[in-house]
Amino acid sequence: MCAMQAQDYAGGLWAVGLRTRGETESTIETALAAGDLLRTHPMRGTYHLVSRADLRWLIALMGPLMIARNLRRNRDLELDEKQLTRALTALERALRGGNHLTRAETAAVLKRAKVAPDGQRLAHIVYRAELEGLVCSGARKGKQVTIALVDERAPTSKPRSREESLADLATRYFTTRGPAKAADFAWWCQLKAEDVRAAMALARLESDGVLFWKGTPASGPVSGPRAFLLPPFDEYTVAYRDRSEAGTPPANAKSFGASTLLGPNVVLDGKVIGSWKRAISKKGVSIKLDLWKRVTARDRSVLAEACDRYAAFLGVARI
Repeated sequence: MCAMQAQDYAGGLWAVGLRTRGETESTIETALAAGDLLRTHPMRGTYHLVSRADLRWLIALMGPLMIARNLRRNRDLELDEKQLTRALTALERALRGGNHLTRAETAAVLKRAKVAPDGQRLAHIVYRAELEGLVCSGARKGKQVTIALVDERAPTSKPRSREESLADLATRYFTTRGPAKAADFAWWCQLKAEDVRAAMALARLESDGVLFWKGTPASGPVSGPRAFLLPPFDEYTVAYRDRSEAGTPPANAKSFGASTLLGPNVVLDGKVIGSWKRAISKKGVSIKLDLWKRVTARDRSVLAEACDRYAAFLGVARI
């Protein structure tokens, strides 16, 4: 998958769980704590989950572009390069030796360095540190996320050429998300147009003139579950500019998630047919489906199985 959007922390864990066999929220948390999976901002200005092996080349490829795009916002926050340098130097020192810092601990480090972390400044300072390849996610402290040094979480690997990185990016996208349009890939990675074209050419994609893919796309029925509960911003929909193949939003859609198909989606036979929400208590998890169309009794049974799979992923009873 290369990178999976995960600004919703719990949703990101479930997105990984949906694409693995037998993994649970607990085992994926363990992978994040160990640094096998890392959470950072490699593209589109939002959190993604990436593997340790992919972090450095993704940041090297996209970091400079995102830094340039953030200059105006940094000016609005009165964060100049002198302050950012001081902030990143202080963070590097504080994190050295395997230290993982929570948001509050990070703010305290910045205050001691005389860099105000007020408002959105803290988030943008950490964001810059991620784009510089300095920090990424650390192990959680209780329920709080942390940051840690990339050098201590993702040991240095052999540098790649820009062409190798572009080819890998397009190959991975069109292998896992194709067939897709060039505009979909451009939306997903948000590289400059010339880099998008170069990446697609280097990947040696197959095409019918409109859609592109790498490898042989599946045709006909695919064995496996018919229904899925997707987390918000799952790659099934967020990876495409044109989401019409995934479903049609309800005519009376009132929420952003429903109108864009980027919410917590209910999928049946490949199409988004509704949304869902959960409530967790000491007894387990209750799941409420909001379906946008009528379904048969057999389909309801299939949807109930999808709810059971989510409860099993959490390791709790469905109530």
